Amino acid sequence: MSEERVWGPWGHLHSIYVNFLAERGTLGLLSFFLFMAALCRELHRAMRKSVGDPWKSAVYQASLLGVVGFLIGGLTEATYNTAVVIITFYFVVGLALAMARHEKPPIV
Repeated sequence: MSEERVWGPWGHLHSIYVNFLAERGTLGLLSFFLFMAALCRELHRAMRKSVGDPWKSAVYQASLLGVVGFLIGGLTEATYNTAVVIITFYFVVGLALAMARHEKPPIV
C-alpha cells in the first residue's frame, strides 16, 4: 500500500535494543542489559577460575563470545525472535552456566 511505503533502501528497523525499548520500555531495556551484564560477569569469573583446564576454559570462552556475538548481532537484527538463534544461544550459555555453577571441589 502506498501509505506504508518507506523511503530509502531499507524496509524496516531490526534491532533487539529498539525492540526492547518499544515493547518493554526503558525499564525492560535496562533489565535486559543488567541480565546480560550479570551473565557475562559470571562467565568471566568461571573462565578465570578454569585456567588449568583447557576444555572448560574453551567452553567458557566460546560461551562468552557467543553472548558478545548475540549482542553485536542485535544491533542490526532482532535475533531473539529467531527460534534457531535463541535456542542455540540458550544451549551454549546454559551449558557453560551449568558447568560453572556445579563445579565440584577437587578431592584431596
